Amino acid sequence: GCHAIDLLRWITGNPTEVYALSNHKCLTDWPVNDCTVALFKFPNDVKGKVFTSIGCKRDYTMRSVFYGTKGTIICDNQSNKFQLFRSSINGHDEPAVHPTQLNSEIPVEIPVAINNHNAAAEFDEFANIILNDKEVTTTVYEGAKTVAACFAIVEAAETGKVVAPDYNF
Repeated sequence: GCHAIDLLRWITGNPTEVYALSNHKCLTDWPVNDCTVALFKFPNDVKGKVFTSIGCKRDYTMRSVFYGTKGTIICDNQSNKFQLFRSSINGHDEPAVHPTQLNSEIPVEIPVAINNHNAAAEFDEFANIILNDKEVTTTVYEGAKTVAACFAIVEAAETGKVVAPDYNF
């Protein structure tokens, strides 16, 4: 689940609170839980959810859905496009006051490359940084903040309590 959490952090900022539920039903020989649902509170009253399962009976997928005040984005690493739905009232982009005011629209489909983990782009960036003596855009601290959020998820699942991730390092 760290990739999904990293994506959420990149888009919304660091989660301030985490609550999680986990179980250990499918991969009983593994030393960790195989299914987790985590709920997040982010700055600016943004909420998020990540569901991970290493025991599910299907190929790896990372489906991301972002609900905003002006629309929705749906993307999936198994699809060669992502969908953008915009809220519209009488043809104008405005937040709907009531769900019945929202016009049903065909989504805008934006083509993207299918990459399970996007390793090719990461390797290209890494090589570009080394070959062209550029600054690393993602520091070790960004990775550590994702790990801190993951540790908070584990603690929340174990204790049944809301946990504030510790970013003091």
